[in-house]
Amino acid sequence: MGPRVATVLQNLALIVDNGVPVPGLPNNDDNRRGNAGNRLRHARRSAVGVDASGALYYVAGDDPRLDTLARALADTKAVRGMELDIHGEDVRLIGYRHGPGADPLPTKPLPGMHGGPHRYLRPDQRDFIALIRR
Repeated sequence: MGPRVATVLQNLALIVDNGVPVPGLPNNDDNRRGNAGNRLRHARRSAVGVDASGALYYVAGDDPRLDTLARALADTKAVRGMELDIHGEDVRLIGYRHGPGADPLPTKPLPGMHGGPHRYLRPDQRDFIALIRR
């Protein structure tokens, strides 16, 4: 935190901390990841992590367990990581860059991701995470 940070919201508890998967993910040992019915059901899942130099990593799959996502992030050398939204069309990542005008230009890293790239530029029923480079 510093004078250039306006606000911070963390979506969920970390799944990677200090470069390693958080212990107890398969069994929800810390009771921070929903009930067993939601945690163990088949679902698309995604996660995002950051390495020591600030590089961003995104992992997603059609039916990974949470500890599998955490291992994938740790394998990228992410030092911190968290799960993003799960289930079908909510598994996505949209990047934004400044264009020639005032409006940000959205891009999806994978063209097959569901939904339009402008989803998070207007009110939405789902939470989202914003990472803004200084």
